[in-house]
Amino acid sequence: MRFKRGASKTNAQGFTLMEILVALMVLSISMTVILQLFSGGLRSEKMSEDYQQALFYAKEAMEEILLRQELQEGTFSGAFDEKYNWTMEITADKPLGISRIKTLYPFYITMNVNWLPGRGGKHFSLTTLHIAKKKVGSEQ
Repeated sequence: MRFKRGASKTNAQGFTLMEILVALMVLSISMTVILQLFSGGLRSEKMSEDYQQALFYAKEAMEEILLRQELQEGTFSGAFDEKYNWTMEITADKPLGISRIKTLYPFYITMNVNWLPGRGGKHFSLTTLHIAKKKVGSEQ
């Protein structure tokens, strides 16, 4: 067998150590980015689930109030469960000026739902207008 001068005697196949290190670096950076995107998606899904639950609670409480024939002005509060707290503010405007229904008042009802108290707390609010009789005296 004859070899030319300056030519390699062996046919070198494979990768150098530097090529392997660069490939591992690119792979680790891309895996880190993919995992961060995945965890961000999970956080967004959890936040969406929390807002959906807050909306469900707020609508449920609002519908209960809207079924009443008489309302009393004031601020009321409570908790739906260990995580979600609510505050409802009911304010009455002037009575309607129609002679037959002077006893009916437009009530502005605002339902606030709070969860995750503290610095990162979340808040959701619903507001509506309801026409009802004004209740005087006892608590709701």
